[in-house]
Amino acid sequence: TRDTRMFAFAMEPKKLRTMMDELDSLPADQARDLDATIEKMEANRQAIAMGKDWMRILNKQVGDRITLYGLNYRGIDLEFEIVGVFPPGRYDKSVVMNRDYLNGEVDKWPREHNGQQHPMADRRLGLVWLRVPDMTAYSQVADQIETSPFYSSPTLKCETASSGIASFLD
Repeated sequence: TRDTRMFAFAMEPKKLRTMMDELDSLPADQARDLDATIEKMEANRQAIAMGKDWMRILNKQVGDRITLYGLNYRGIDLEFEIVGVFPPGRYDKSVVMNRDYLNGEVDKWPREHNGQQHPMADRRLGLVWLRVPDMTAYSQVADQIETSPFYSSPTLKCETASSGIASFLD
């Protein structure tokens, strides 16, 4: 329904297993299922994967269609086919869509709105996720990014995943 608020990551599906913790070390059957979901998301930019909690909340099953109405991207309503469910556990409340779908809709906005860009056109990249082996590497990379003159406008903020999630939830 329009009253349910969902946060979805827009990303390259092929990077899902390596960017989201623990998805690169699943048991064989779960890895096979997730790989099949990723293939469907690569082939169909309107594909979406969800955790089991969202499937239950929305009373949906794989194969069903849903429409998401953007809060940040007002006026951009995205229609999806649910193509897979995340393995149970850590990602029960997660949703991932193909970033190409969102980018394509933002890019076509001017053609449908007298040449005007969508207000979020220049702000669609809101998060860059880097995996590093340890806190020492994190500190080094964060220092390089935060002190670089190339990333001063807008200023980039580096934080660990747990800190970022806590900030978002606040």
